[in-house]
Amino acid sequence: MCSGAAFIIGLILLFKGNTRLFERNLPAPKVRVIGMILMAPFIIAVCAGFTLVSAVIDENTTFDDLVSSPDVQNVTMIEYGALALAVLLAAYNIFTLPKEAPLTAPPSQRFSFDTPPSVGEVPKIMTVEEVALYLRVSPDEVLRLINEGKLGAARIGSTYRIARIAVEDFIARKE
Repeated sequence: MCSGAAFIIGLILLFKGNTRLFERNLPAPKVRVIGMILMAPFIIAVCAGFTLVSAVIDENTTFDDLVSSPDVQNVTMIEYGALALAVLLAAYNIFTLPKEAPLTAPPSQRFSFDTPPSVGEVPKIMTVEEVALYLRVSPDEVLRLINEGKLGAARIGSTYRIARIAVEDFIARKE
């Protein structure tokens, strides 16, 4: 049952792109690896079940005999062990990424876009969140633009830095 839930979560992650989890930006390739790790226990249990249980089934085997068979109990233990290992590996892959640093500028130095900013107020190098504020879109939309190659950015670890000139070029291409 638990490995089935992990399989479904893994399947969703397999097709998901960049995501944010536990204050960390997970790139799409890392999300896919985590998805495959979470899918593995179910696949292992199915393979082990067919291998071990098919050896004890004959025409005289009843369902009760099959359920109480030591082979079925072994498959269950293999499944739980694989599930525990998968959860640990997924957690390791998530928590080895650095946390996204929050904006550290004091509120008086942060820029806001309640009124159109002058060029001097906008930093020359911005984070995804700052670009999202500047463009008035969500951070996920900025990440999508970066992944599609529509917005130039430099990857530093698990974060992106975007030059103001790249944002201005993007805006100019849209007009």
